[in-house]
Amino acid sequence: MPHPRRAQPSGDGVWAARTVAPGVNDWMLPVVYIYLRLKTDRLQTSMTEHPDLAALATALAAGDPTVRADAAETLCHLGEAAAPAAVPLVRACGDDDERVREWAGAALEGLGSPPAHTTSDLAGLAAAEDPLAAYWAVTLLGRLGEGAAAAVPVLIGRLGEDVDPAVAQRAAWALGKIGPSAAAAVEPLRHAATRDDPRLARLAGEAITAISG
Repeated sequence: MPHPRRAQPSGDGVWAARTVAPGVNDWMLPVVYIYLRLKTDRLQTSMTEHPDLAALATALAAGDPTVRADAAETLCHLGEAAAPAAVPLVRACGDDDERVREWAGAALEGLGSPPAHTTSDLAGLAAAEDPLAAYWAVTLLGRLGEGAAAAVPVLIGRLGEDVDPAVAQRAAWALGKIGPSAAAAVEPLRHAATRDDPRLARLAGEAITAISG
């Protein structure tokens, strides 16, 4: 599976992203960089208007890439208030436009937990071929914790050897966050822990501990 499409921030942006998140995959650096910039500038607290979330979510699928990028950027500035737009933002991570992908990823970074009713949609997106969209869908399922128990079969599938390593690692993490309700994942996690991927092995081990109590 190809790695997610990406653009690298340069200079101080790369240094800051690597310093704060030294273990982050290279294709996640733009998202970390944008999120750091937002935190530094405190753009979230400067928002005085209350945009229509439904309209912004719809705009993420507009024909004009500039409209899509603007919508993703606005949602990013909203922080956790953008949670109702979680599913459209994950879909936007598979956009053909680089700006849309980067702003959508940064929005998801600061979005917190998605609404509980999004579990089914996120499970579907977790199985997406696009690694960036799958990564964020899996991440949001993990943030839901036990509430994402229905997605355990999908997350187990994301541990496969043919899955992008970052997605497989995130799936192991998410299963651990779900806890005892993910008991069916213990054996697949044990298998994943034997692979030649130290980070996956560590996350799988931690997940097994969390699930087994």
